[in-house]
Amino acid sequence: MINPHFLESETLYSSDSIKVTVTQLLYIAMLFIFFKAIELLTKSLSDLSEGNHFSSTVIKNFKNSGRLFIILSIVEISAKIFTNLFLESKFVFKLDTSIILFPIIGLFFLYLHEVFSKARTLQNENDLTI
Repeated sequence: MINPHFLESETLYSSDSIKVTVTQLLYIAMLFIFFKAIELLTKSLSDLSEGNHFSSTVIKNFKNSGRLFIILSIVEISAKIFTNLFLESKFVFKLDTSIILFPIIGLFFLYLHEVFSKARTLQNENDLTI
């Protein structure tokens, strides 16, 4: 009788391997979101260094990077809860500095978006006066 060896080993898609894969995907998503936010801020720095302080690119990038940092904090919290709950079978919520820091950074860039958009409006009104 034919007895292939690969059927005797563990199945490829066990529940543990799926949990590990989901956890890895969450952490990869976190890295992608973080580097995308940094990329947007780097694009803004070139406009800021040229003196285009209130350009639409700078304002849009501040808004998008702020949103990305807030999304990053949500993904990080869910990844830590998922890791502790499903891989270690316990519900533990540890307060790390990154859990506090990423939403603060996100709110700061959303605030900068509002400040720069209002400053742009004031600059446009000021340019129209004689």
